[in-house]
Amino acid sequence: MVNYAKAMKAAVEQILRASATMTTHSNQNMLTTGVSNIVNSFKSILTILRNRFLLREDWAHISAEAKRSLENELSTAIKVVNEAVEIAHREEAMNDAVTKRLRAALKPLMTVASKVDSQLQAAQERTSSMSREWALQVLSLRSALSKGTIKIMFHTKEHPSANSNKYADLGENVTQQLAKISADIKKILAGVDEPEKTVIGIMDSLAGVCQNTQKGSGIEDQALLEAFNIVLKGKSSCGGSVTSSAK
Repeated sequence: MVNYAKAMKAAVEQILRASATMTTHSNQNMLTTGVSNIVNSFKSILTILRNRFLLREDWAHISAEAKRSLENELSTAIKVVNEAVEIAHREEAMNDAVTKRLRAALKPLMTVASKVDSQLQAAQERTSSMSREWALQVLSLRSALSKGTIKIMFHTKEHPSANSNKYADLGENVTQQLAKISADIKKILAGVDEPEKTVIGIMDSLAGVCQNTQKGSGIEDQALLEAFNIVLKGKSSCGGSVTSSAK
């Protein structure tokens, strides 16, 4: 009987440990409730054994009921644990898929971001001109947006959340927009006629990425929001900044 009590104590402790790692609140509640019922059933068995020694006539019937109750509670606890394991496996598989998608989106984004920095450095080394100032304005905003997006994507890759797929969407969208803009930057630096029109188109596309993302995903990451704000403010002040810088 002492060994039986030790085994029951160990089983209850293991179930409680398992409940602490459950990923769903309902499973946690079911396991802790199950543990309480198991303990109560075990106490009933101890009482029944005491009655056996006291030669109670109803011992056989009561003991059979207590045995069934304990078996049922243990079976329920095992079922809940198995269900929780399946849920954990599904979540792990989902997170793995999201992580792979984030990695896939990060690689081209980082490549484009590196090209943005190279273009920015090359533009800074040019002699002052209207074309240079237009290009610097756009390149600075592109750099802020790419760095902010990369930062939140790295964070999301390490800490998957409900917004992970939306961040992957954002990364892919930003990469596409930045890649398209590279050709326009070259045109501006080459002295295209009416560069302000080209810049306005670029700013509209960058601002569109920021506004659509802010509207739909509930992003709260400060670094990314700051990058978005830089782009949106830059869109409204770009022309004046260029004119004053080139003078």
